[in-house]
Amino acid sequence: SKHNKSIFSCKQHKSIEIILNKKAKKYNKNIIYCKTAPSAQKFKFLKGKHQIINTQLARLVIKALKKRYNFTLINISHNLYNTFWPGRIQFIQKNPDIIFDVAHNQQSIKVFLEYFASIRNNYHAAYLILGFEQGKKIEKILPNISTRFDRIIITETNIRQSMQAQYIQQIISSTSNTSVVIDLEVLHAIQKTALQLNNRDILIILGSHYFGPYIHKL
Repeated sequence: SKHNKSIFSCKQHKSIEIILNKKAKKYNKNIIYCKTAPSAQKFKFLKGKHQIINTQLARLVIKALKKRYNFTLINISHNLYNTFWPGRIQFIQKNPDIIFDVAHNQQSIKVFLEYFASIRNNYHAAYLILGFEQGKKIEKILPNISTRFDRIIITETNIRQSMQAQYIQQIISSTSNTSVVIDLEVLHAIQKTALQLNNRDILIILGSHYFGPYIHKL
């Protein structure tokens, strides 16, 4: 509103700050930036850099609102530390690790792969179960998926309108030597792969929200 002069932003590169500040000044606004680097903070469940950035921004806004409107808010840091976001870098199991992430567009897959690259050296073998719904614009990012995995299993959830597994396989296999197979029985694919894991291996289940009902059966 015209009475609200503040805009909040996560930490930006200096060149980006200059552009944003120039634009804000045009509308008589002031931008308040997060000053803490993402690597400086840890959270119980939120592991991705993008998740930590979002949480830091939420803390900044909450504290500003508390001060401005005299809200009674307690344990802000404690509650943010314990924030749980199902389906986003969600650890389904530990030792061996199984992670579920509903990355289903180019940007969300990109940030998940950045997170996974940061932990890949902690594991011996890495397995990926992959499935998407029709209409997702992921063709450009798919070739990048195989570089961190030893084996990829493509499936179809068949709850809504699944993207054809063969189509996904063709895109990935055209640029990769990684083993890429199809298993159209989702629960079988997950259970079989999970049983093959050693303690230093990891399984990623990536893509469709509709993996959820099958994961609950593990």
